[in-house]
Amino acid sequence: MRIHHMLTLLLLLLMASCRSGKLQKKGVDLGKATTDSTATPGALVIAEPQFTELRLRSEADISSATLTQKVPLTIHIRKDSIIWASVSIGLELARAKITKDSLIFLDRFNRKAYIGTWEELSRTSGFDLNYNLLQAVLTGGMLFPAEAKDEVEPGSGISLIRQVRNGITFESRIDNSVHKVFEVRGNDALRGSALELGFKRFITQNEQLIPSVISMLLTGRSNARLEITHSRIEFMEGGLSFSFGIPGSYKTEPLPGI
Repeated sequence: MRIHHMLTLLLLLLMASCRSGKLQKKGVDLGKATTDSTATPGALVIAEPQFTELRLRSEADISSATLTQKVPLTIHIRKDSIIWASVSIGLELARAKITKDSLIFLDRFNRKAYIGTWEELSRTSGFDLNYNLLQAVLTGGMLFPAEAKDEVEPGSGISLIRQVRNGITFESRIDNSVHKVFEVRGNDALRGSALELGFKRFITQNEQLIPSVISMLLTGRSNARLEITHSRIEFMEGGLSFSFGIPGSYKTEPLPGI
């Protein structure tokens, strides 16, 4: 996978596609911890998002050489299980259902259904693409589980964890004052591509920090930018539902690139 495949997948997933409250403009920027932080170097702790179900209202701002578009999204997440998404501009244009095993996208405008699996995407890309990766991007978690081979550089204010996956080096920076990852940089030296993922703004919701602005920048053979802004985040303990079915009149095709 090449790093550009990762961003292409995320663009596809986002485009084809209780406590609650509208978010306020005020938020928290991480990564500004000073050297007098009370966090203890050496004992790296990462706070992963804790939820049962989430409902997100978001906007994806996409910019590349061939496309500049702002897309409104409604995203429903049942943790570690299923993600539903809908794209509507007056009328619904697309709908998605993503599970641990499969990905289904409905193109309502062209009356097509695109169906694929993570296994197929991983095989064609050469990278372990999976549900957990997408969920982490949307909710502010670590992209990859920590392994013994990973390198940790503890700091008084900011710590770094370096992970190599399929020949690509990822460096995640953690703000020790709140134990949250706020920046990930991926470098594919062999192919000359780089990916920057930033959780640029956090808000306190349900007694934890959740990213409200997520930015991705791809440079190299392909150049593209994607920024996701969550305008509403709802924590739910159950009852999340989303109607999804493939109409009989739709033409079924494999996901592009499979």
